Amino acid sequence: EEEIKKKFSEYIISTCKLIYAKYSKDYKLFYENIYLLKKNIDKYIAESFLGEEKFKSVSKESLTKGLNQKASLVCDIFSKYIDNILRFDAEKKPLNEIKNIIYEYMILFKYIGNKDLFQNFFIKKLCIRCLFNLNKSEEAQNYLIEQLKKECGPYFVSKSQEMISDVKASQEMSQLFNEKKDKEEDINIPINYFVLSNYTWPIDKLVSGEICNFDLGKSQKKFFEFYHKKNSGKSLFWHLPYCFGEIEMDLNDSKNTIKIIGNGVHIAILKCFNKSQISLSLKDIMKKTKIEKDVIN
Repeated sequence: EEEIKKKFSEYIISTCKLIYAKYSKDYKLFYENIYLLKKNIDKYIAESFLGEEKFKSVSKESLTKGLNQKASLVCDIFSKYIDNILRFDAEKKPLNEIKNIIYEYMILFKYIGNKDLFQNFFIKKLCIRCLFNLNKSEEAQNYLIEQLKKECGPYFVSKSQEMISDVKASQEMSQLFNEKKDKEEDINIPINYFVLSNYTWPIDKLVSGEICNFDLGKSQKKFFEFYHKKNSGKSLFWHLPYCFGEIEMDLNDSKNTIKIIGNGVHIAILKCFNKSQISLSLKDIMKKTKIEKDVIN
């Protein structure tokens, strides 16, 4: 029996090594082959070892060891896989099918050793989905977070839940502000705002103060007034890299106009070239935009 358990363990670990060697650069194939390995393990235990608990224990220990050979890589791969499900598959497949995929995903997730490291990758991808409206199913996302909560406890998902809460509150606030703004004839720029809680979102570059080349004029001032009436005592800062803006440009010797859409830093820098300058130095751009050097870089 000991010899069989040893061989079974070696099979699991060596197969994991093979998967690492062949598929570490393709997160989908990596995950799918780990999933197939787990199905084979369960089949062998049921059919060859008659569900013997000793072999279940060996498989759990060996798969955990084999899967976590490179903790950072496996956490990144698992976060990418579920991010892809919520970005793309959730739009094409029925909710019940997506829930089943998440359920099967959680079976493999139990074998990840460093779940705090996984959380770091997961939170960053959740941030991008929320800010750029890439999540295709709110129900699927909530179901995943509920499953993570069951597995790892409420503290593990507290940041995720706060981020989702921020998005909902921001959408409601933007709607209220735009409804109020639309009644005022002198303000006609449609703007949607995300107000993000400090220390919750994985955003590492804050741009505060006056942004000379990204001035929203009356809308900006009105929003600050609107926000502080509802949230007295709270500070509000722009996070320029996550803003979006538009520039309209008339083409030379043509009646055509083109519209450029980009994030806040791009738009602020492009506006520096509104006159006839052929080139500007980094110092020139910093002086004109009042954006920090590392953010421009």
